[in-house]
Amino acid sequence: MKFSLDTFNLDLGETPIENLFLDLMMPTADGEAVKVYLYLYRQVLKNDNNYEFDEDDISKDLGMSLDDFKKALEYWLEVGIISRELVVETGKYNYKFISIRELQLGSKQFYEYNRNEEKFLNKNNNIEMFEKIEDILELPLTNTNIMDILDLQKTTNVSSDLIVKAFEYSKKKTGKMNFNYVFGIIRNWYLDGIRTVEDYYNLLDSEKTKKANIRKKRKYYKPKSGDENKLDIDFKENSEELEYIKNYLAQRNKDE
Repeated sequence: MKFSLDTFNLDLGETPIENLFLDLMMPTADGEAVKVYLYLYRQVLKNDNNYEFDEDDISKDLGMSLDDFKKALEYWLEVGIISRELVVETGKYNYKFISIRELQLGSKQFYEYNRNEEKFLNKNNNIEMFEKIEDILELPLTNTNIMDILDLQKTTNVSSDLIVKAFEYSKKKTGKMNFNYVFGIIRNWYLDGIRTVEDYYNLLDSEKTKKANIRKKRKYYKPKSGDENKLDIDFKENSEELEYIKNYLAQRNKDE
């Protein structure tokens, strides 16, 4: 049995696929995954490397359920030849096909997919937190930055507002934005029982009160005018005793 290519009298275009994909990746993937990869690859080339896709529309075009489409796409993310980057402003991902040739040559790295990533993302809460942090940093957060922040939040169970406060505190105190320093601040607050911004301000108020009490204790007692008069009266009433003490001390000095 043999195959051959027919000659083409009319060229309607072709979609170039890397041989390494056909030789190495395709044989180990199921049919749904291959179908999704080839379809998306074709659409990216067709739309000048700027294809905005809708999952529902694609799943209908390919005759598969939305869940099957997501599983197929997730398969290539796990293989590492498709990468994705979270766009903080929209809460959506941008995807990219990675050159398998360059992966084999070692000039690029396979994408490291974290399947738990989406479980941490809360569009109504965390996206706002990330936007505030980016405003403080004056730089966009990377996927690694986002996952590190979310992992720390999951471990410490601190509020999103407190994380933003830590970045503000770090910038105000040091003028620098070192993530390890900020994470250290959050861990110290966590050990002090601080979980929210309200806890943070309550602790500040408590510290101010303690310092004020210490300052009060360090002040010397100053008698009131009434007390001073009372002391004068006491001394006058006991003038004979005072005279006796003076004479006693004078005599002892002579004896010595």
